[in-house]
Amino acid sequence: MKKIVFFLIVLVSSCSIQVNGYSDDFNKVSVENKAKIVELKSFQALSLDYIYKISGKQLRAELSKHDKSIVYVFKNGCTSDYCKPMMHYETYAKKNGYQLFLVMNGYAHLDDTLGQRNSFESPLFVINTDYYQNHIRATYTKLFMRDVLAIQSGKEIPDNGNIYIFEGDMLIKETRELPQY
Repeated sequence: MKKIVFFLIVLVSSCSIQVNGYSDDFNKVSVENKAKIVELKSFQALSLDYIYKISGKQLRAELSKHDKSIVYVFKNGCTSDYCKPMMHYETYAKKNGYQLFLVMNGYAHLDDTLGQRNSFESPLFVINTDYYQNHIRATYTKLFMRDVLAIQSGKEIPDNGNIYIFEGDMLIKETRELPQY
């Protein structure tokens, strides 16, 4: 019996199980891609070569400068029917006069998004976990959305989707799919 228990302990400890999505998964980013991740200093002259770490307050301030905006908060490598290629969101935004903000909620499967880079021209952003001093995805995403939507602590954050349509910095609609155009 002791041999079986010992064997099971060795077997379990030698298995490499990788869990994505609980944290920001920054530790899973390649050295090459880590060099592309920078703090957002300004929305002026953003480069497609970088991914900008952004806080909800920075995004909200920028939203107020645009008549209409779409904020798409997404998970890299999403396989849900609600997740479309980045060019889908960009095409919709351009056709309908929206400023588009593509915001990753973590780094897992970053290569899936970067692999689409030649099909869309919008800059990429990622929630700045250092700003929120938290690396648990559910927590820092909630804090980010609380800042973007200017929702006071204790009040409910809408949870009807991950596409947010704004006029200025006022939320007009939250949805899982873009309206038909």
